[in-house]
Amino acid sequence: MTDPSTEPDDRPAEAQADGGPALPDAPRADLPAKPPGWADRHFVLLAFLGAFGVLFHEAQWYTFTTHYGPMIATGGALLILCRPTSVWRWALMHLGIIIEVVEKGPFSSNHTVFHAFLSASLLAAVAGRFVAGGFKPLSRGEIFKTIAPVGRVMILVLYFFTFWHKFNWGFLDPEISCGVQYYAGLRAHLPFLPDGEWTVWPSIIGTLVTELGLFALLLIKRVRVFGLLFVLMFHGVVGSMNHPNFSAIAYGYLILFFPVEGSGVMARRWQAFFKNRLGFDWAVSGDKLLGRLRLVGTVATVAVFAWMLYAAAVILPARDLPITLLREPWEDERNFLQRNLKNFFQVYGTLVFFGVYAVGLWGTTRTWPRPFFRFRQAWVYIFPVLMFAHGMGPYFGGRTDSAFSMFSNLQTEPGHANHTLMAWTPHFSDIQADRVTLLTSSDPELIEFIGDGHALHWFELKRYVQRKAAAGEGGFSLSYLRGADMLGVIEADRKTGRLVRVENAGEDPELNEPIPLFMMKYMYLRPYKHAERNTCGH
Repeated sequence: MTDPSTEPDDRPAEAQADGGPALPDAPRADLPAKPPGWADRHFVLLAFLGAFGVLFHEAQWYTFTTHYGPMIATGGALLILCRPTSVWRWALMHLGIIIEVVEKGPFSSNHTVFHAFLSASLLAAVAGRFVAGGFKPLSRGEIFKTIAPVGRVMILVLYFFTFWHKFNWGFLDPEISCGVQYYAGLRAHLPFLPDGEWTVWPSIIGTLVTELGLFALLLIKRVRVFGLLFVLMFHGVVGSMNHPNFSAIAYGYLILFFPVEGSGVMARRWQAFFKNRLGFDWAVSGDKLLGRLRLVGTVATVAVFAWMLYAAAVILPARDLPITLLREPWEDERNFLQRNLKNFFQVYGTLVFFGVYAVGLWGTTRTWPRPFFRFRQAWVYIFPVLMFAHGMGPYFGGRTDSAFSMFSNLQTEPGHANHTLMAWTPHFSDIQADRVTLLTSSDPELIEFIGDGHALHWFELKRYVQRKAAAGEGGFSLSYLRGADMLGVIEADRKTGRLVRVENAGEDPELNEPIPLFMMKYMYLRPYKHAERNTCGH
C-alpha cells in the first residue's frame, strides 16, 4: 500500500494548513484526459461539414482565383479538413466569407449574403464571449454553446423569408408562378411525378406549404426532429436539381439543430460498425491511424498555405474582370468540376444525410440544448435584426436583389407591388420608382436589354456607366426613356416619359453624378419586369 504521506497534496495552501479536505476535481497527471463533451463533438461536425459547404460554394463560382475573400474562405476550408478541431481555422474560413461579400460589393447571390450575415454573427458572438470572459481561451464546447443559438435564429430568419416573399399575386398566378416552373423542373428529374393541368395549383400551394414548413418545423420543439429530416430532404432535392452549393452549406449548418446526444450516438454507432463488420477497433488501432492522418494533414496544411501565398502574390494581382450590368460573368463559366457539381453533391448529400444525421437521430432520446434560441449576450441580437431588415428592405424602397426573394415572382416597385399583404408599404426613397427603358445603345451589354420587356432602374444604369467610365470604356452612346414603363416603345408612349439621347455616356453629367460609397457597395436592384412578363427568376 502506498504511503499517503508520499502522495502529492493537491489542496490549496490554506487547506493544507488547517487539514481541510482535498479538492475533488484537482488535476492529476496520471489520469486520462477528459473526453470531449457533446458540444465539442458538435463543433467538430459543424466545422467539418461547414468546410465542405464552402468548397461546394466556391467550386460553383470559382472566384477563389479572382477575389481575396473566396481565396481565404477556400484556404480556411481546406485547412479545416486537415484539422477540424482547430478554432482559428474555423474563424479564418468565416472571415473569408465576410470579406467575399464586402469585396464583391452588391453582386453576391442570396445564399452568399446569408452566409456572410451568419459568419459575422458567429464571429461576433465568439469575440464577445472572449472579451466578457477576461480574454481567457474558449474551448470548442464553449464556442459551440455560444454560437449555436445565434446560428439557429439566423437560419430561421432565412427560412421565414423564403416563404414570406412568395406570398404574392405573381406567385399565385398559374401563368408565371415560380411554383409551376419549379415543379416542371422537378418532374424532369423525377419523371414518375404526375403531370397535367390539374397539377398547377397543387404545385403552387405545395411550394408555399413546403417553404413555410422549413421555418415552422424547426421552430416547434415537438416536431423538430421530423423538421430537421424534412429540411435535409428538401435541400437534397434542391441540390440535386440546380443549387448544390446552397444545399451543401445548409447541410453543414443544420448541425446546429442536432440534439445533445446526436454526435455521440453517431460516433459510437460508427465505431461499433467498424469493429463488428470490418474488424477495425478504434480503441486499439485508432491512435496509430490518427497519427498517420495528422502527418498527412500537416503536409496538406503546408501545401494549402503555399497555394494561398502564391494566389495572393501572383494570381489575384493579375486578374482582369470584365464589367457587367448584372451579376459578374463567372457564374456562367463551366469547367468539369462545375458541370458535375450536382453529381458530386448527390454523393456527398447522401453520405451526410444517412451517415451523420440519420445515424445520429435514429432511436435517440433527443435532448435539446438549453437555451436553444436565447443568446448569451443580448447585443448579438443586432445581427438577426439587421438580417431581417435586409430581407424586408424591398418593401420599403431598398435593395431588391439578393434579399432572400429567390424564385418568388416578387415585385415591390411603387404602383406595381404584388405582395398580398405589403403592397402599400411606404418607400423611404424613390430609387425603385425611377426607371428607364432603353431604346438604343452601342454598348453590347445594354443592347441585351432593348425590347425584352425589362426596365432598368436609373440607379443601376448610372452605376454601370460610372464603372465603365472608370475603366476607360465609357465612350458608348445610348438613348432611353426615363420615367415611363414601356413594353413596346411607340411614338405615343414617349409622351409619358422623358426621352434622352447621349452620345458619350462616360462624359454625360447626369449619368456620372457621384453615387455614395455605401449605395455603390450595398444597393442592388434587379431589372423590373412588366407584370405580364414577371416570369420566374432568381
